[in-house]
Amino acid sequence: MKAVSARYTAEELITKRPAVSTEMQEALTSRLLASNIAVDAFSTISFCFSQTFTDAIEAKQTVEQNELKAKRDLDRIKVEAEQTIAATTA
Repeated sequence: MKAVSARYTAEELITKRPAVSTEMQEALTSRLLASNIAVDAFSTISFCFSQTFTDAIEAKQTVEQNELKAKRDLDRIKVEAEQTIAATTA
């Protein structure tokens, strides 16, 4: 578990949880196979970080979402302006 999680940043552990979980299961399966132990299922429920770090990740995601919204709003305003110009010249 530690070997796999060490290859990811803390943010990636959260945002890429399915990939991390799959990689952990594969590592665990191959390691336990030598002891004739089969892994039928594996689930990563959560990663625990400090509240400050968790808040920082959420704040970063909020900023990214706001940037995308601002870009969509700007694109919409440009289209509306083009439509207004087209309507006045028609």
